[in-house]
Parts: sequence; structure tokens; C-alpha cells
Amino acid sequence: MLWQFATQALPLMVLGAGSGIFGSLLDSVLGATVQFSGYCSERQRMVSKPGPTVEKVSGVNFLSGNAVNFVAAVTTALVCYYGCVVLSLPTGGAVRVGPWGPLFNFCI
Repeated sequence: MLWQFATQALPLMVLGAGSGIFGSLLDSVLGATVQFSGYCSERQRMVSKPGPTVEKVSGVNFLSGNAVNFVAAVTTALVCYYGCVVLSLPTGGAVRVGPWGPLFNFCI
């Protein structure tokens, strides 16, 4: 019973881990390129909005930190979902596993 669950869950766990790594890298790249980051000499700290006393460190003023996180999260979810479709993994059905009888939804 446990072996059956492991063989069903392993591809999803690998896909989920890969999607998570992809999402983390995407968040970092977006944050470094399209999210403004600067140093304010008046307040002597890093800030996320340009101003007269702010020296640009990286990025352009295109997306806020929350927008970067949202884009990365949605993209990661889509990569995971379409990965399930491509690999023919279940995308919404419930599978009864083991003697406990819980229902696991493998891919939303």
C-alpha cells in the first residue's frame, strides 16, 4: 500500500520541487531586474522607491515587491499545473491510499 502511494507521489514531488526551485529563481531574477532598489543617503537604508536622495542600486521602477511575488507565484503554479498535464499526472481527482483511507488531491 505504501509502495503504491510512493510510486504515485514521487513524480509529483519531483515536479513540485522543480517548480519551487524555478519559482524561487524567477522571483530573484524579477526582483533584480524589474523591481527598483536604491540607497537613501538621508535615511541611510535601502528603499524600494526612487527619490531625490536615493541612489539606484539595481532594477527599474516597473514592479513593486508584491507584484514581483505575485507574478512569480502565478507562474510557478502554472508551471506545476502544466507539468502535471504534460506528465499525465492526476490534475484534480482524489486517490484513496493505504489503510488510513485519507483522500489526497494530487495537483489542484
